[in-house]
Amino acid sequence: MTTAVGVDQSVGIAIVVFSEFSLNYIKRCVMTESSYFNYEELKKRQIEDSISTQIYGVPIVLSDFVCAIQPNQNLIPIWGCVCVQDSTDNPCPCRWIVWLHKDSIMQSGKTKFKNSEGHELHFFKVSNRSDVVIEKLESIGVREYAKIIETAD
Repeated sequence: MTTAVGVDQSVGIAIVVFSEFSLNYIKRCVMTESSYFNYEELKKRQIEDSISTQIYGVPIVLSDFVCAIQPNQNLIPIWGCVCVQDSTDNPCPCRWIVWLHKDSIMQSGKTKFKNSEGHELHFFKVSNRSDVVIEKLESIGVREYAKIIETAD
């Protein structure tokens, strides 16, 4: 059976007939642990997921330390982590400092994940239109450093 749509405008009801495959897909998407989503909530989540990226990290409390970017009211630093396993048994490695624009954060909160040092990870749902700044440390040889310094003058 193919998908068909009919609308009864006298009572404002849309009648939708789905194929068996579509119904199974909808059941898997909508039903989780005997709780149900309404259509508006599911659609909102689908739209948010298409226009955002979820970034994991540990929020950094700014103090009087020296950093590459001068702190301001619009940027939030986190210790950016990469989580590739969906398991609390495999801690997520954190490798760099990521600065997020406050205005670009659509949603944030705690997760069940921890990094290798046991810190609780947070998620930050960030708009795809936003830019992030990454501070990454890289080890280089002294001779390479000397060449960089010479060319900087």
